[in-house]
Amino acid sequence: MVHPDSQGQGIASDLRGVFLTHLAEEFPAGAIVLTRMREDNTGIVRIAEKLSYKRTGISHPSQKPGISQEFWYRIIPARKTT
Repeated sequence: MVHPDSQGQGIASDLRGVFLTHLAEEFPAGAIVLTRMREDNTGIVRIAEKLSYKRTGISHPSQKPGISQEFWYRIIPARKTT
């Protein structure tokens, strides 16, 4: 989470990018990242799309009435060995 006063500065994008880079380093055989996001959190949805996350098509109700959470995934490809 990024403090509201600091949102819109690319911090969340950078944090997710570092996370994905770390996963690629730790799991050279590849991995799948599964996450869920509330549909009304448009900022994080934009970040997920920018970082190549894909919608699974699976959702469930969130704790906030009338809002659902949708599962997203991203494949971390296996590193090529030289």
